[in-house]
Amino acid sequence: ETRLVGIVGGDFPKEHLEAFKARNIDTAGLQVDDAGKTFHWTGKYEGDMNEAHTLGVSLNVLGEYKAAVPDSYRDSQYVFLANDHPRTQLDVLASVKGKPFAMADTRDFWISEEPDGLAEVLRRVDGMVMNEQEAQMLTGHTNLVKAGIDIMGRGPEFVMVKKGEHGALLFCSEGIFA
Repeated sequence: ETRLVGIVGGDFPKEHLEAFKARNIDTAGLQVDDAGKTFHWTGKYEGDMNEAHTLGVSLNVLGEYKAAVPDSYRDSQYVFLANDHPRTQLDVLASVKGKPFAMADTRDFWISEEPDGLAEVLRRVDGMVMNEQEAQMLTGHTNLVKAGIDIMGRGPEFVMVKKGEHGALLFCSEGIFA
């Protein structure tokens, strides 16, 4: 069962909301702020298309968003925290009963703008997903093995570092898998 928590602005295409419903995605946790605009990232990919460069971030309705997790979602056993504001990720995680299996994603913007919040997310999740550029930015290590091990030392039991067309690295207690 897929349940969605988040916020979009009045500019969010209605056909996308219908597409969620057509795929049996529960959107009771999705807020629509008709007066606001949806979060917007502007960037470019260069060279081999594995490295994204952020040109601009417009938080819009996401900037003041306080996650509202419906009561019917609080029994979720699995939680994926998309690359949202760390404060929102922590709010969602705190809204779920017990200790669900939780994974998180992040982006360069949160690494540079919200390092303390991201550090708390890392302490609270079971797994973390990020691309190689973000792993290097977070840890200061250019070597991805050192970066993955460093991130695991910050809390998650496993870390997945995406390498674009070159696959991914998985770090866990059993070892490192490519």
